[in-house]
Amino acid sequence: MANVIRIENISSKPRKSNGVVHPPEVKTGQHVEVTPGVSIRLFGHNPNHISGGLDYDVTYRIGDEAEYDSFNLSYHGRITKISAKCVYIWNDMYNKESRLDLYKFSWRNHNWNLAKAVKETLEWMD
Repeated sequence: MANVIRIENISSKPRKSNGVVHPPEVKTGQHVEVTPGVSIRLFGHNPNHISGGLDYDVTYRIGDEAEYDSFNLSYHGRITKISAKCVYIWNDMYNKESRLDLYKFSWRNHNWNLAKAVKETLEWMD
């Protein structure tokens, strides 16, 4: 059986801005299970969701579509690699790979919906 890595209360990395170190942001109640080379499971409760709270449990595997960035549009691609620390997503349009640490991947994809993202992108482009 593959080695499963479980991270309770996923957190960002500390960051430095203008010489000041900012502590990591901890997402209490939001968890990740990673099976390197196979899958990543995002599960828990997001209390900051628009509707007042969101329970979620979603698993992504290599080859699945996932979001790697967004602004007005949702930028998504195919997951090519899942490691103990990062998820790699291939961008066909720019012919390059994006790397998201587990915190960023969880933040972007715990409630992501491909059909909704495509619909909103088409509406925005009209």
